Amino acid sequence: AGQSRRLGRGSIFTSKDVRRQTVVIAKKAFSSVASVGLGLGYLAYLRVRHREQNDPNSCTPFVVHGGKALTRELLSRCPSLQREYELPKWCTNTHAQTLIGYGRMFTIFLEYDRQLVRCADGGQVGLDWLVKARFTPPARPPSTPEEAANRAVVPHNIPAACDLPDDAPVFIMLHGINGGSHEGPSKWAVATGAVRGWRCVALN
Repeated sequence: AGQSRRLGRGSIFTSKDVRRQTVVIAKKAFSSVASVGLGLGYLAYLRVRHREQNDPNSCTPFVVHGGKALTRELLSRCPSLQREYELPKWCTNTHAQTLIGYGRMFTIFLEYDRQLVRCADGGQVGLDWLVKARFTPPARPPSTPEEAANRAVVPHNIPAACDLPDDAPVFIMLHGINGGSHEGPSKWAVATGAVRGWRCVALN
């Protein structure tokens, strides 16, 4: 550590000076690479954002149905299915929304009881009936429709299935492609029905 050598006329550099200069150069190189990476990432975000904003159908949902009376009644009671989707101000990128949706899997934990049903064509489906929320004491079922509608969708507001009345409405959750009852969107949809006192089941 105490060694030094002469580099040029009148200049003496110790090994400590060399290490210091190496650290300085490494920091500058890292800063340059980080700046370039952030710049490219921001340009990519602007490109995706521009494409989304200029696509008139990107945020306008539509429902394909046969026009029967039950479907028409369902649509009349669910105006959000035909309303233009408003992107969250804090998350407008579709890829980021996908990642956040995946992360929601770890924000709620539910206990299911799986029922296997053999179909006439030889296939098999699984019905995951909600038992209760995990790691949280079950709540009492709501006593009035007003109470059910005003309950916050949080795990400690989910009643146990065994405490529900026999005539409780049954909510069937149909997941999307490659989804399942373990996915975040499915679990939160089930939780939304459960806090209202519905008997919930996810079809797999």
